[in-house]
Amino acid sequence: MAPLAKKVLDTIERYRPSMRNEDAFKAERSQPSVLFEEKYGFTGLSQQHNLPEGLTFKDLDIYVRVLETAKERGDITHEEFITNLAEITENLEILNPALAALNPDKDNPDKMIAFITGTGSAFSLRDLAFFLSQPTGGKDVHDDPERKAVLGRLERKLSSPGWIPAPETLQDIERQLGKKLQDPDYALPPLGNPTDTEEWVAEQIRTQTNYYFKHLPVK
Repeated sequence: MAPLAKKVLDTIERYRPSMRNEDAFKAERSQPSVLFEEKYGFTGLSQQHNLPEGLTFKDLDIYVRVLETAKERGDITHEEFITNLAEITENLEILNPALAALNPDKDNPDKMIAFITGTGSAFSLRDLAFFLSQPTGGKDVHDDPERKAVLGRLERKLSSPGWIPAPETLQDIERQLGKKLQDPDYALPPLGNPTDTEEWVAEQIRTQTNYYFKHLPVK
């Protein structure tokens, strides 16, 4: 096992007993853009990236949560927290040269967490760049009138995306949907996933437990 993977997994196991009942270990994890593609037969919305040898995207997400807990408990300093996040970020950049161009700020833990979790969650390069461009605690991207108009049209037929797509990705979804609906043999799956509701999104923003929404302001 690669040294980085061993470090990550050992850290997770060290904190598992005391965090067993917390969201870091209980929450279900998925790659939402992948699930969206599979549900509707769309293509090009997700992008699998190379992860450190021996680690899964779930491991990366849990590790980030464990590091936050370690910092809150005083087990590691803020500087050590930054160093550990930067280690994962830099490793992902080496494994995925195209991602290195995004140049996440390695002095900003929120940006590194967004980069790590977005990479593990199979965000496309376009969506990851958009995700990183949003200011932490800044204007709620969901309040953008044009974005709301596109989502309003889509959500008459589709589940709400479980991630934050770039404007171009939303346009691509709308284009692919229009083409699908021209096929008489295509049937839209029913709505009703747990992540389809505005209430679910609001809860993620309120509790800050989902990193796709962590950079958005609390309602």
